[in-house]
Order: sequence, then C-alpha cells, then structure tokens
Amino acid sequence: MRSLSAALLLLLSCASPPSSANAATTSSAHHQPAQTCERLPSSLTYSQATAPADVSAILRVVVEKINRDVTGVVDVEVAWTGAELHRRVGERIVRCTVTRLAESVVQITDEEDGGGGGDSEVKIDEHGREIVTQCFEVPFTILDVNECTISSPNPMAHRCQPPSICINTLGSYECVCPSASFQSSPSSVDFIPTPQFWEDITYNQHRTPWEVSYGRSSESSCPNSPSTFGCCDDDGHSREGAVCHSTFRCPVDPCEDLESSPCSSNASCQRANSPLAHPNYTCECPPGLMGNGKPCPKYNTQQQQQQQQPKVKYDGKTPTESTKRLLDAGLLCGCTKPTVDPCDGYHDCPSKEMCVADSYNRPSC
Repeated sequence: MRSLSAALLLLLSCASPPSSANAATTSSAHHQPAQTCERLPSSLTYSQATAPADVSAILRVVVEKINRDVTGVVDVEVAWTGAELHRRVGERIVRCTVTRLAESVVQITDEEDGGGGGDSEVKIDEHGREIVTQCFEVPFTILDVNECTISSPNPMAHRCQPPSICINTLGSYECVCPSASFQSSPSSVDFIPTPQFWEDITYNQHRTPWEVSYGRSSESSCPNSPSTFGCCDDDGHSREGAVCHSTFRCPVDPCEDLESSPCSSNASCQRANSPLAHPNYTCECPPGLMGNGKPCPKYNTQQQQQQQQPKVKYDGKTPTESTKRLLDAGLLCGCTKPTVDPCDGYHDCPSKEMCVADSYNRPSC
C-alpha cells in the first residue's frame, strides 16, 4: 500500500475506560491545533524489511510507545499527514495529543519541572477523573536496506538482471548497464548516488549500443536507456517498480567472460559494433595460425587424423587453394599452425619433370 494524499491529516483518538490507563484505537477526522510539544528521547526504529506495512500498523506502534514511555495515559490522539509512510527511509515525527491523569503529571512536574507541552489546565472527565492534555512528538525512523547486498529469495533483494549493475539508493535501488567507465557496483556498502552521478550516467554521449538497454519495449523496460533511473517507479519494491526493474535488459557481452568465451582458447574474441549483429562477435587467430578461431568438436583418434589441416604455399604464408576454400567456408576449426606445401608455388619444372619434396620438405624437380 502506498502513501495517502499529502493533504490528508489523519487523526486517531485512542481512549481508555476508567479501569485502564492504556489507550485503544478509534479514528476521527478533525484537525489538531498547533501546540508546543515535548519530543520523546528515543525513536521507534525499523529497517525497511521490518517497518510497519500500513497506516494502522504505524499508528498502533506509536500508541504503544506512548503508553510505555508516558505515565498515566488516558487517551492518545495521533496526528499524521499521510504523505510519507510505509517503509519510506528517514526520520519522521509523529505528533500526539495525550490526555493524562493529573496526579501523574503533578508528580513529574514537581520532580522535573516539566512533563510535556500543551494545556496543563486540570479538567474533570466524564468518569470524574482529574486530567490534563499534553503534546508529545514520537520520532519514527526507518533505516535504509542495501538491496544490492541481499540475495533471493529475500523479498528485499534487488531485481536487476545480469549483466546490469545494482546501485543502492535511499529506500530503493536502480539498475545500470555496464560501460567502459562503470563496470561494477561501488565497493563501499554505504555508497549513495548523487544527482551528479545520475547525470553522468544518463547523459554520457560516449556510450555504445552495448552500454544501453535493448531498443524495443518487447525486449526491455526503459528501451535504449543506460539505467532505470527516472524511468521505473522510485520504489523498486512496489508492484510496478519490481516489474520494471526485473524486465530491464542490458546486452550480454559475449567476449567478457573468458571461461564461457565462444572462441577457442588460443583465439581472441572481438565483439561486433552492435549487439544485434548475427553473430555479434568474431574469433581471430593470432598471427601465424589459421582457422575460424572457434572450438573444435571433440573428435576420436580416427576423426582427428581425417581432420583437414591448413596448408600454405612455398612462400610460407599464402594459403593453398584447398585451404583457402576451407577457410572461406569456416570449416577449419580452432587456430592451427599451417604446414608448408613446398611444391605449391614453386617454380615450374621442365617438361616431363615434377616437383617433389625431400626429407627436409625442400622442393626440387
């Protein structure tokens, strides 16, 4: 449940019968006059995960705290503007008008020369008790949870999908596509992004297509965006926010993880200019080696013997015609050092003679 309208002032009256000094909740809807209030020394403090989930739960714990910390409570009226409730990080002040037994107030006043702001005039209630009305402020604090450090299935865990990076914010989180200048989550668990941080992320003109989300709404929320900031609901735990963050998709760099590289171990993986290219990478063999750079199938011994090996001509670098056809067709896997065919490219032999190679692979006619 989200916050109520900021214009609404919700006032709960919590009255007790003559036999009890503790309050029980009922509701009304009138405005409370301005008063000088005393703030309770300790705060109601919760994490986002444990904070009261709705208005009634918040008001209940406030009333319970008044009954614990203040003596002689007869009635509690809790005034709360509904603009910021329910797991909203930060400190709020809940103002309460507390009706107390006059005898408890007189005792405290004598001892401390204080005991709460408000109307100290002694009145007689409908049960014949002497009462006074005072104002108290209850600090209500909700501490931020770093969703980026929590794993599923914890309900507070972030919903960013790899390779996007989770960034903790006050009360929520955002997902950011990795880039050349931003490749991992901030190392400090206390890191909170500034407006300048988001400006640098959002308006970086040097981002490539690999560093923004996919461009169609069917493929990603916030299409063509570097992050969910300013696009998804600020509350990543709301229904809309959870769906938006969980469907944000950044391109996966096929060459980033060496262990899962699509290329053979001695080839280098080069990604294409666009993640939408098919394929979106190429495998390049080192100088002096030939092949398509992709891993070879696992052959048995006989198949390995039949596997075509690359060959070069007499000059030691030009592929033979048969090798060139295999390379053009992508049929030479891996990266292999070619053998030299000494007679291919060797000068023409006289009539009735042919080129042969000796035991040192040297050509002659």
